[in-house]
Amino acid sequence: MQNSVNKKNENIKYSFANKERSSYSEADFLRDNPGKTAADYVEFKKLSDEDSHNQKLADYRSTYLNLNLDFCDRRGMCWSKSPEDILIDKINSDEYTRRRKRQIEVAKKALETLTETQYRRYVLHIAYEMTLRKIAELDGVGHSKVQKSINAAKIKIQRVVDAEWRNKS
Repeated sequence: MQNSVNKKNENIKYSFANKERSSYSEADFLRDNPGKTAADYVEFKKLSDEDSHNQKLADYRSTYLNLNLDFCDRRGMCWSKSPEDILIDKINSDEYTRRRKRQIEVAKKALETLTETQYRRYVLHIAYEMTLRKIAELDGVGHSKVQKSINAAKIKIQRVVDAEWRNKS
């Protein structure tokens, strides 16, 4: 099997199945076909280029478009999800969103039970990762008072969370 390789080249270039390449010029054509003209060569080259293009399309269709899906999936080459996977992802996403919203609601409710001091100290320690000693320094108290305040906040929060999840079940 052979096909034209380069449509933009003046010569007809062929590539063979064994990877060999050759070039067929207008002079070669006229030498091999006495009585033919340069216009005949142009027409022949045009046909060769068309044949090459059609062959490339056929090769593409049979090689690239007919990949085995199991082969693709094992190599991570599948680019689209099945309708079932899309639906499962949507359900999981919706469920995650519902759960996340519920967690935020419970967290807000739990934080509302804290005193102003407990809230401030808890947020500084948990959210801003401030040390007990630094919080105590800011409040002008001993670090043991800050520790007790944060422990009390954690207990209150845990009670609210436990009660909410018991009510949900």
